[in-house]
Amino acid sequence: MADKILKPGSLRYSLMKSALLKRETNYVDLLSQDRMLGVRETSQVLGCSQETVRRLGKAGIIPAVRFSPKGYLRFRSSVVQDFLQKGVPNA
Repeated sequence: MADKILKPGSLRYSLMKSALLKRETNYVDLLSQDRMLGVRETSQVLGCSQETVRRLGKAGIIPAVRFSPKGYLRFRSSVVQDFLQKGVPNA
């Protein structure tokens, strides 16, 4: 059990740390480039669930583009940034 503990300086610790750092995403960088974001990235930027992002896209509140025969949604980062600044329009 003691060998399972991650100690700073150990190889296992450094491998785990590098893996975690690779998973972190700088969302400011995502929004600074005008690129297409997937549902997961958009949900992380907005701080809501992926299902909420899908609903917002299907309702047209956040304009989305459908990709592939399966209908994957993509959102322009500029549109997501506008949504963050302006919020949900009054219905």
